[in-house]
Amino acid sequence: MSDHFSVEEFSSLTNDRAWYNIIFVKVEFIWHDVDGKRLVVIFLDQHRQKIVAFVPQNLIHKYNDASLMGGFFSLNHFQIENLNYLECPKYQNYVLVWSEKKIVINEYTKLSSLTLTIPRGASLYPLVPSIIELKHDRRPQMDIVDVVGRIIEGKRDRCCFELSLQDKTGHTIQLFLSALKPSDVIRSIRPVQQRSIIYVSRLKLVHLPDINILKSTELSTITYEPDMVEARDM
Repeated sequence: MSDHFSVEEFSSLTNDRAWYNIIFVKVEFIWHDVDGKRLVVIFLDQHRQKIVAFVPQNLIHKYNDASLMGGFFSLNHFQIENLNYLECPKYQNYVLVWSEKKIVINEYTKLSSLTLTIPRGASLYPLVPSIIELKHDRRPQMDIVDVVGRIIEGKRDRCCFELSLQDKTGHTIQLFLSALKPSDVIRSIRPVQQRSIIYVSRLKLVHLPDINILKSTELSTITYEPDMVEARDM
């Protein structure tokens, strides 16, 4: 192996020829992309940045494990490559995550649990754009995003909710939670009535002619009253 570096954040991953260790990551999501032909792992660093990792076919059995989701780990002995926009993992043609580099998992890579040594302040949630950013995003590409905001208005239609979310900037955006499981519908009724703060992951940012809206997907997860910076003093 060539040069070997230990880093704390994904922004330090710059040398395609180097081998890296990163002392803390969270497994934010695991997903089979392109009809299950490759396994995608999305990692979160301690500064809440995301990066995508691709697992080769011969190692999928080691990483295709739902119990890894949400866990804290050190990631050792891996390399990086540039990530071409065309190879970004997509869900229904929406880009699931975008980063300049991708992590390349190989036979030397080790994912070691930090269950007993989780760093103080370890982040549970990724960086979330402000609602004003989401409202004014008119880029042509279709992105999957996360959002946090206070429910200031909401109505239910069977298994769907139409919510108006407001963040600290005072701006609002419409969020459509659709095709929810019965348990999610029941769990959502009281927070909607109480105008709770909500965090929702993996939403479609939909560009309509005059406005942007957010739509939930089968990949979305919902957290009420999340413990995150953006939710404080909201």
